Amino acid sequence: MYITDRPGAAAFSLIDSEVYEGKVVDMPSGARTWYTFLPVNSSNPINVPPFNLSSPDDPMLPVDRHLESSSEFPRLPKWIANNSKITLIADDHRRRGHLLIDGQGLWTFVQKRDSQGKAQYTCDLSDLPTTWRTRIMDGTLELGWPTPARAFHVSADKLQKGVPNSFRQSMHPKNVDKPIWTKS
Repeated sequence: MYITDRPGAAAFSLIDSEVYEGKVVDMPSGARTWYTFLPVNSSNPINVPPFNLSSPDDPMLPVDRHLESSSEFPRLPKWIANNSKITLIADDHRRRGHLLIDGQGLWTFVQKRDSQGKAQYTCDLSDLPTTWRTRIMDGTLELGWPTPARAFHVSADKLQKGVPNSFRQSMHPKNVDKPIWTKS
């Protein structure tokens, strides 16, 4: 599975049991859960599910070759790094915190530390190298700390027509106060 936020990113896709090199043309949004992928030397984009798309940095090894004794380790995405900001859904709460790696090389999620350095909440993520894709797809792990949308106060003393009855009326092209509402 490939996670990107920009069109034009290089990628590989599994299509009909063949691996194709190309680029991402469009990302999932809303009800659309697939990526649009354009193979090299093709002018026909193809919709592919996230699990059939991978980054050039992702390992291309079959799962059964990753045994405990194997010297081949999958490379993790660059965002999985010590002190990365992530949002984790755990214990029915949305928690903003950091990824930390301990002395044994295991990942832990840590939420806020108090003045004495004690963590407010921790969660063992030692399985992160194998579960990060699934966690992102099921929405229990998000990169970074999303900021909530904000609305701003509108001063009524500059409105010529007063407060409209609905948002739709405030955005009507003929509303003389539309620029004021748009800035809000």
